[in-house]
Amino acid sequence: MSTRTLKVCAALLVIVIASAASAQGGGAPISPEAASALVASKARDKQLASDVLTAIQGAGVDDSKVKVRAYHGTVTLRGSVPQADQIQAASVAAATVKGVTTVKNKLHVRR
Repeated sequence: MSTRTLKVCAALLVIVIASAASAQGGGAPISPEAASALVASKARDKQLASDVLTAIQGAGVDDSKVKVRAYHGTVTLRGSVPQADQIQAASVAAATVKGVTTVKNKLHVRR
């Protein structure tokens, strides 16, 4: 299935869920434009997280226990690394990725 097809399906799912919530008294319905913008935003966040993980790997950080989350340019690193110097290396690598505005580093050294 292509990326475009997945995005369209996700947008439709958001619209259906929003409509169901609205029908249950959950508030105003979401417009198709708003649903599309939401899907696009989530796709950008997912791509940014992937780009950050690639940068961390490229910096030589053992990412086997690292989770990356992105939300509107803010990246959060969670998990553990085997050596203390890799915590700083992960932050530096993440900060260099285009689109990253803030890095929240919550990594710790594995015991």
